[in-house]
Amino acid sequence: MGIYFKTYFFLSVLLFSGISFENVCISNSDDKKAVVNILKKSNSYYQGKNKFQLNTTYKIYATKSSKQVKDSFKGLFACNNDRTYAKINQTEFIISSDLSLKIDNESKLIQFSKNELDKDLKVYDLEKYCSYYNGFKLTETEKEWICTLTTAAFSFVPYSKVVIYINKANYNVSKQILYIISAVEYKDSDGKMKIDYPRLEIEFDNLKTVIDNENVFNIDSYILLKNGKYYPSKKYNTYKVID
Repeated sequence: MGIYFKTYFFLSVLLFSGISFENVCISNSDDKKAVVNILKKSNSYYQGKNKFQLNTTYKIYATKSSKQVKDSFKGLFACNNDRTYAKINQTEFIISSDLSLKIDNESKLIQFSKNELDKDLKVYDLEKYCSYYNGFKLTETEKEWICTLTTAAFSFVPYSKVVIYINKANYNVSKQILYIISAVEYKDSDGKMKIDYPRLEIEFDNLKTVIDNENVFNIDSYILLKNGKYYPSKKYNTYKVID
């Protein structure tokens, strides 16, 4: 995959197999209210946990309907009270109440800010989507709610359609499908350049209330303050610190 194609998806972000059931559509007039209510309950489910982590898997497809994965990478999301950690491929984010970090492990750069670098970092906070979309559809299987949000062809949001799968048993999110609103150039299997509207699928699993490594939340693990200036820690001594 070309660097531009991969980078486009990375900047834009921010399944359990089972028996297949026929989708049942709920009354259209009630869909928006129902979708907003389900996403709000899902948000509350995660906010009710002071400490948790989950694994994420990102899969990139060249078109809206393609079944061939162009690229994929793993991630991790964790919360510990007022601190948040996320890893997406080779980039890490740490957000605390007084300082935020973005660590680019490929470029060996650590960016710090006294403001939140990314207020949309929380992968479970999907209720925010409702403010940007005007089309709402709710379907369901035996085990999941499927919330579909759509917008007009010309819009300032990065996704023309968002599909969110939510577990009925506890309202945790199992999957998101994001349909990119802008066309992106890519190479097909024959090496020919093509342009199409791609999609990104994000799967969430292995949710647990025990953090594997709580050191990831510690700002001092990455940078140290000396004489009013931030420097990389010993572990990151080859990295450059920027603001």
